[in-house]
Amino acid sequence: MTRYRTDAMVAAAIVIAVAAIHGCATASQVAPAAAAPTAAAPAAVLATEGGALDCDRPKEYGPVLVSATQFALRKGARATRFSDVPSTKESPLEVCDLRMETGLLLSLLCDDGTSPFRDPRSARRSRRGSMIGGRCGSNVDVYEVRCPERSYQVYIDAYVCQR
Repeated sequence: MTRYRTDAMVAAAIVIAVAAIHGCATASQVAPAAAAPTAAAPAAVLATEGGALDCDRPKEYGPVLVSATQFALRKGARATRFSDVPSTKESPLEVCDLRMETGLLLSLLCDDGTSPFRDPRSARRSRRGSMIGGRCGSNVDVYEVRCPERSYQVYIDAYVCQR
């Protein structure tokens, strides 16, 4: 079994337990289908148009597996700055596993070109909690990212993986 599936299974079990305690629904939430972007579409449009996902998970606690096209078009895939991709609980940035989540935080820059994080540890320390959300009702982490221009609440769903 690959590492991301093991991490995803543990995290999903925690999410389901917390959701049950708090009476939250864990049913899949699918966003309306978006029109397929063209190759000439701006990066900001590509980053926000992943279309509807089939939220059935092959394993009960595993990630949602998507096509290579959907993975390439997931929210945040082409972003370079935090200001490029505003995120919310309902519309988080999408990655596959916790390492990719940390990598995304380290790769995004503030508007002045600086990174708000020194290393992976400082990126992970900016995590403020998690909740059920995203297009498929997954565990979504929220980070407080401080940039010179402003602070960002960055929501990330680490359960969208390429088949």
